[in-house]
This record gives sequence, C-alpha cells and structure tokens, in this order.
Amino acid sequence: MPEKCPQDGGFIGRSGCTHPHHVHSPKVQALLAEKTPHRIPVADANAAQNEGFYVDDPDGARVGFGWNLKGHLDNHGYAEGLKRKESLLYAIDTVRTTRPQPSAKNNGYLEYAKVYGSFSVLAVASPDGQLEEMITFHLPKKGKIA
Repeated sequence: MPEKCPQDGGFIGRSGCTHPHHVHSPKVQALLAEKTPHRIPVADANAAQNEGFYVDDPDGARVGFGWNLKGHLDNHGYAEGLKRKESLLYAIDTVRTTRPQPSAKNNGYLEYAKVYGSFSVLAVASPDGQLEEMITFHLPKKGKIA
C-alpha cells in the first residue's frame, strides 16, 4: 500500500506528495513561485527533485518532477547532468506554458517543447504524468541547420 503524507493525507509517490494543496519546503515554494526561468544552483535542483513536486500544464494536467527526472539527469554524465539541473526552471516553465504533443517515439508519452533564445527545452512525461526526460538543445546560429 502506498505511503500517505502525514501533512495532508495525499499519497507519496515518485514525485513526492500527490495532494494538490501540499505545502512544500521553503526552497521548493521559492522555485515554484519563480515567474521568469533562469539557471539555478545544482544543490537547489537536487533538493527540489529529492522532495518532489507537481506542475500543472495549460490543460490542467499535473506533471510530477521527482525521482524519475533526477535519475535521468544523473545518468547524463557529470558535466551534462549539472547543466541540465541548472536549467530546471526552464523545464518547469515549459510544462506550465506549452500544450503537450503526443511523442513520436514513445506511445502514450507527452512532449512539451519551448524555445528560449539560443536554446530549447524538450520535457517528456510518461503516461502516468511523471517527467521522465528533460533535454536542452542549443540552437544553430543565424538559423543554419547543423
């Protein structure tokens, strides 16, 4: 049987408490309150993913940021993993502000994509609403396809 959150009775899953009104730690509350994405310290990204949290997309679907995403980022090698963790607010903003599209590679998965100046973010959520992958792409200069 899944563990229940002592704070609000929600279930504790791979992205923390599932209750929509769960009160997070001050660090996670501060990250979720950010309106403009920017790079953050890796320690803040790790702490947030260890605690776990959910973000609503424009259609109201809840997407979990937790152990699945942290594992994905940790498996990208040290330097690349650090860069992606520093970009966590961009992934949060991407999910919050873009409508998902069905994944061409993974049946049932959803992809959220957004361009930010010189790079873009692709966030991939599993059918059960867990963010599985966060990919950053550096865009070619002057519109040239690399």
